[in-house]
Amino acid sequence: MLYLRCVGVAHCRLYIRHRNFLGEISSISSSLDRADASFRIRPGLASSNCVSFESSNIPGYYLRHQYFRIKLAPNENTTLFRNDATFCIKPGLANSTNVSFSSYNLLDYYIRHKNFQLYIDPYSTNSLFLNDATFTLLAAFTP
Repeated sequence: MLYLRCVGVAHCRLYIRHRNFLGEISSISSSLDRADASFRIRPGLASSNCVSFESSNIPGYYLRHQYFRIKLAPNENTTLFRNDATFCIKPGLANSTNVSFSSYNLLDYYIRHKNFQLYIDPYSTNSLFLNDATFTLLAAFTP
């Protein structure tokens, strides 16, 4: 299991997590925060060349994009769900020693944070976008 920390200088101590079934970044201070920020990295539901993020504390629920928002949702086992819940690992857009995640079915869209919420947005060379779409993979908080 892994968790993901954002890389941007101003937010380097914030982690990807789910809260109320929405993806966000936040600081981690409680056991619930740690559990919500821990994900099992699975072979991509739509392609084993990519990955899907299964919640550690709500098994069978995955991060997916829907209307460009990252949400935590139960696996519907539909083609659309599998595509929306699959992300391809790329060298970090802001720093190639980190990682970025492109959407499997919206090719030039990447997971990024805006105002502490997670979305997919089209690639941009803007430095804010590049930092907001770059993360660090770390060992999980919880087993």
